[in-house]
Amino acid sequence: VFVKSGDVWSFAAKLTASDGETSDSFGSSVALDGNVALVGAYLDNMVGNSNQGSAYVFVKPASGWTTGTETAKLTASDGTGSDFFGNSVALDGDTAIIGAFGDNSYKGVAYVFVKPGGGWATTSAFNAKLTVSDGATGDRFGYAVALSGDTALIGASAKNVGDGAAYIFKKPGGGWATTSTYTAL
Repeated sequence: VFVKSGDVWSFAAKLTASDGETSDSFGSSVALDGNVALVGAYLDNMVGNSNQGSAYVFVKPASGWTTGTETAKLTASDGTGSDFFGNSVALDGDTAIIGAFGDNSYKGVAYVFVKPGGGWATTSAFNAKLTVSDGATGDRFGYAVALSGDTALIGASAKNVGDGAAYIFKKPGGGWATTSTYTAL
């Protein structure tokens, strides 16, 4: 983490995963919103699932960023090997979106996590799973994710034989829910 003071950027902290291993690819994707950082580790092995992936939440302490380990670790309860969960991450306010382009023979998926009332906590229970009804093997939906307010933008880098596509999801009035309802771009 680097912090700007005046016109000068200075190193403030080194963030690490408490359970990190050499080949996890921790830091391959990052997002920052206010005092919260989200860091992907898409090659993290989970309970016998090679390259299932994970993402780590870091909350800035009141005294400022300090070198340390995560506040929470996010994983997918339905994850399997080679999902590559955490290959892309986005963060806006209390909502995180995490891509897993390898899910379901590379059709891909994006998971929505909403910060619980008590704060970010280690969990595999996601709030919503975003997919597309026109998804096909090899599309790599979730390869890129972005989030702004109640709108999520999810990229499928190999849709239409490599041409790619992007999909917009709007948060329903009752909160994020598992859906394949989108607007295609």
